[in-house]
Amino acid sequence: MIVRAWQRRIALRIALLAAVIVATPISHAAARLGVAAEGGRVVGAVIQARSASVAGVVYDSLADSPLANADVQLLGDGAGARVYNARTDSAGRFVVDAVAEGNYLAGFFHPRVDSLGIDIPPIRFAVALVARTEIRLASPSRRTIIASLCPTASVGDGGTLLMGAVRDAATGDRLSDAVVSVQWTTLAFRDSGLASVRQGGVVPATPDGHFAVCGLPLDADLTVRAAAGSDTSGAVALQFPTLGILAHDILIAPRVSEASSASATLTGQVVTEAGAPVARAELSLWGYDATVRTTATGVFVFPKVPGGSSTLEVRAVGFEPVRRSVDLRSGEAGSNVLRVVVARAVRTLAPVTVFDTRVSALLRRSGFEQRRTGGFGRFVHADELEKMHVASTTTALARFPGMLTRAASRGSRIFMRDPKGLICSPTVWVDGAPYSSAASADVDAVVDIDVLADPSRIAGIEIYQRISQAPLQFAGTTKSACGVIVIWLKVE
Repeated sequence: MIVRAWQRRIALRIALLAAVIVATPISHAAARLGVAAEGGRVVGAVIQARSASVAGVVYDSLADSPLANADVQLLGDGAGARVYNARTDSAGRFVVDAVAEGNYLAGFFHPRVDSLGIDIPPIRFAVALVARTEIRLASPSRRTIIASLCPTASVGDGGTLLMGAVRDAATGDRLSDAVVSVQWTTLAFRDSGLASVRQGGVVPATPDGHFAVCGLPLDADLTVRAAAGSDTSGAVALQFPTLGILAHDILIAPRVSEASSASATLTGQVVTEAGAPVARAELSLWGYDATVRTTATGVFVFPKVPGGSSTLEVRAVGFEPVRRSVDLRSGEAGSNVLRVVVARAVRTLAPVTVFDTRVSALLRRSGFEQRRTGGFGRFVHADELEKMHVASTTTALARFPGMLTRAASRGSRIFMRDPKGLICSPTVWVDGAPYSSAASADVDAVVDIDVLADPSRIAGIEIYQRISQAPLQFAGTTKSACGVIVIWLKVE
């Protein structure tokens, strides 16, 4: 794990997408100036401010989509210059009319971007009367953010970043001298066999209360806590989104005190997706002994609980369990109201699947089916492989998270990342025989899976991204920390 405190004293300079100036004729330019033409002369001129319109789009690079409800500001050069404001629509578009000619700075504000705690420099552009000015603004990309805040971490597909601020639950102010701890569970081999291992680390927040933790497992269930002196948060359950960047502030408050600042209330309602109340639902807060139940109208009340961030669990018969982080304000702002939506549990019958009996028999004999039900690794059956319509096995493997491909002198090769985040080549097994390239990152030295196994001949594939996930019969013979790919061929 790479843990790095956020260096706020060095301003993060992230270049936005360059402004694109697009000149489009404005047929009513003379009308805007109040000018009448007569015999080639300008007569009856009414002096007005020379102005045009500015339009553009704001793009959310993290979500790979336009950013709606962003507040855009245009600031003219010079003392006393006018400020123009606009808000983006659902397509991320905005338009500002009657903008005077001149040079401007453009920037935008949005809670999603503000939560990153990153200073995004504005762009410069010019407004001319004879043109409609088009500009593009964008939040920094995932790669840019991770590379800037985690310079020694991997920025590939598996790179992650947890960031945020530690705040006082009563005032909302950022706190200095705070620390943040992150824990998660992984599987590892011990003398007694496969065991769950608790891992974690502690990172100090900066003097202005910000923190960043890099290199956490993308698919892990994280438990995050924060503390400043004797004040702490509860345990907050978090998961990374697909892109691997999570911005989340942590609220802390006195945990054991009779002071009013240590008290908070939590009320709310549990409803279905259709808005109907859910009665007799059971709710619990991590670190709080008592549980409460909803009334006939779905209402619940926690009369006095510790303030700060924590985790709420909701369970009701016939509904999927819900676990979500909650931020409980204390003191004068200690009345917290929450609406929880639960989804009905879907009853599904066991699927009836018809396989080629020869393939099924082979996979049963090899232990493939037994390992498939064990929950470790990824498993691809011949039928699933056929539906992918791929020309090579490498292409099929590249569709799975954490797999990387690189072009070689002939074709391409498949790679993974070891526990340190370094690119490595996995050990490959075909019908019980190992083919290893000593985890070399040299493209031409890596095992060519496409030569060993054509997709049409494969009965099943097992993918273990970490050596600790692979069964002993495949993991025990390699000294590499890289993952393992196991291929079973059909009986001809």
